[in-house]
Amino acid sequence: MRYFTIVFIVLFFGFNSLSAQNTVGVIGYNENQVSAGYNLFYPLVQNNVYLIDNCGRIVNQWNDAGFVPGSSVELLPNGNLLKTSSLSFASGSGLIALAGAGDMVHLKDWDNNTLWQYSVSSATERMHHDIKAMPNGNVLILAWEKKSGALSSAAGRDTLLTAPNDFLYSDFLIEVEPVGADGGNIVWRWNVWDHFVQDFDATKNNFGVVAEHPELININYPPGDNSVDWLHTNAIDYHPDLDQVLISSPSFNEVWIIDHSTTTEEAASHNGGNSNKGGDLIYRWGNPAAYNMGDSADQKLFFQHDPHWIAQGLDNTDVDYGKLLVFNNQAGEDFSTVNIFAPQWNGSAYETLDNGTYGPANFEFTYQAAVPQDLYSNNVSGVQKLANGNLLICSGVQKKAIEVTPQNEIVWQYVNPVKSSSGGAIEQGTPNPNGSLLFRFNRYAKNFSGFDGKDLTPTDFIELNGRPVNNSCDLDISVNEIKNNTNINVWPNPATEYIIIKSDLLLNDIELIGANGKIVVSEKPNQLFYKIPNLKTFSNGLYYIVVNKQYFTKIYLY
Repeated sequence: MRYFTIVFIVLFFGFNSLSAQNTVGVIGYNENQVSAGYNLFYPLVQNNVYLIDNCGRIVNQWNDAGFVPGSSVELLPNGNLLKTSSLSFASGSGLIALAGAGDMVHLKDWDNNTLWQYSVSSATERMHHDIKAMPNGNVLILAWEKKSGALSSAAGRDTLLTAPNDFLYSDFLIEVEPVGADGGNIVWRWNVWDHFVQDFDATKNNFGVVAEHPELININYPPGDNSVDWLHTNAIDYHPDLDQVLISSPSFNEVWIIDHSTTTEEAASHNGGNSNKGGDLIYRWGNPAAYNMGDSADQKLFFQHDPHWIAQGLDNTDVDYGKLLVFNNQAGEDFSTVNIFAPQWNGSAYETLDNGTYGPANFEFTYQAAVPQDLYSNNVSGVQKLANGNLLICSGVQKKAIEVTPQNEIVWQYVNPVKSSSGGAIEQGTPNPNGSLLFRFNRYAKNFSGFDGKDLTPTDFIELNGRPVNNSCDLDISVNEIKNNTNINVWPNPATEYIIIKSDLLLNDIELIGANGKIVVSEKPNQLFYKIPNLKTFSNGLYYIVVNKQYFTKIYLY
């Protein structure tokens, strides 16, 4: 396979091969302002993980037939892929059947070989939503556990909230050390069940004044929520310097931080670890009403997704390292925002405000679309801070990702071309395409260590009849462009059934190359005139004619 780098090319034939508007894949690309790298995403309800370049061409692809996302995926510094998989969401499967459900973690190499896998999947426990690779090689896994109505009542849960189903799903975290190809040791565990407070029934466990215990979780919040998945935790993150874990509960409209330096025994208690708070919350933010220290006017987060610490090493200053970045799904009526806020860790505790709630008082940064409704996803979604200061925002329900500058200019946009049901590809140019939802969408810089020694040759677009969005994604043929003053003529352009090449010199070598770099026709006619027939057998889109390994021009087939 040939690989060509990117350059700007002028087409003298007068036909703009990019005049047809892209509706899927890359639909906008300002090369000068985009952060260079490769994009990893795992569309829901299908079984492929894609790594694409900024032009939308596939660089690598991983597949697990029979599985769908469960829901997250992560590319590791050694180039391996850590992904979640789900066998079934169906209620008749005998498994815990809720949105975001998973069954297995898979570790795969670059060539899609499974190196390790681990399962949390039963009628009483099931992993869901998120995983996190840790620096020590272990994996944090977020999971549900089923609690009976009797246990819930004994813990102080209002029986009216549990009565419809007579059971409740609680959440737990495990840190798994991989063992062999299909196993692992649980080296640390934290259960939310060990850290409740309630003011509903003084005769039951966990009774206390909720406002006096912000380190504990009110088992009867949100009021009136009788769903079995009442916490609906959907994201985890790990801070290696602080040895802390972040958990997102969109139902509480809060992010929580716990101390990971504890033992499993300490994590089940209220003492121990660097914070000496055991597994209790050492920080919570977004909705003081969740611990009876505020009302709706104080709420900042609204069913948030993908809260995480901004990574270290994005630039030389690391000015944002340690701050939290979040996609705020339901920030307003029919619109979402992206926000940054900065908890203050003093070395032993997170600082609180004068009113006793955790700081900060407000967001440090907010991105809102110029037309607010242009960015709206009432669930899923994510965001990432890039090395050039831009934000890569995934609006999952809108099935798109956008890159936004600090000046709020959209400089790159991608629309998911994977179908929402079959997992097949949408044809380029389809109006109102219906791609599948996106849980997250992340970019890895070109200097990411996981790419060392890997073949990053782009192949084809995901979408059918894919084409470059603009000249930034044209291919460098590394030869001279056919100009008006040459003795080579190529026509018609655009072409439908055939292409004719005529020259005063012998046509010793002719190649027709797709926009993805694949040679689809290679001939050695050794004559002055040559016709490439049967073009209808090729997909529509941009191609290149290369003559005698010295001259090229662009051709558009339709």
